[in-house]
Amino acid sequence: MGHSLSYEILIGPPGNQIRYICDLVTSDSFIIGAIKDYGWRKGVDFPNGKFEEVGDDLGRLQLALAPAQRKLLILRENISLEGKSLIKAFIKRLSDGRLLNGIEVWSYSQGSTLESDSATQVYGPNIGVTLRLADSR
Repeated sequence: MGHSLSYEILIGPPGNQIRYICDLVTSDSFIIGAIKDYGWRKGVDFPNGKFEEVGDDLGRLQLALAPAQRKLLILRENISLEGKSLIKAFIKRLSDGRLLNGIEVWSYSQGSTLESDSATQVYGPNIGVTLRLADSR
């Protein structure tokens, strides 16, 4: 299964669709996703502006029509100076609303080589599943 980064898709109801630049789209458009790499402000403060960007991306992913069956939010893990997970903070704030309905959240972990990079599902139907990115080629 091939994939593309920064692919344009149409979202919204027929006749009123808009273009959205999606960070990840498989060649069959079955899987689409937003990939983000954010950090804590000053090492401890939650990045509210980035939170709004993630919310916008999730709203757009929600509007994606068929054939998109899996919608992913992939976040690179960032730990605050106080030991808090930014991904867990995002999920806690997002799970109060409907933005995560039907969305899988994955934690991206960069290894020392591309072959050791991995992603683990932290929200969705298969929490705890880890994929090595070298295996997905």
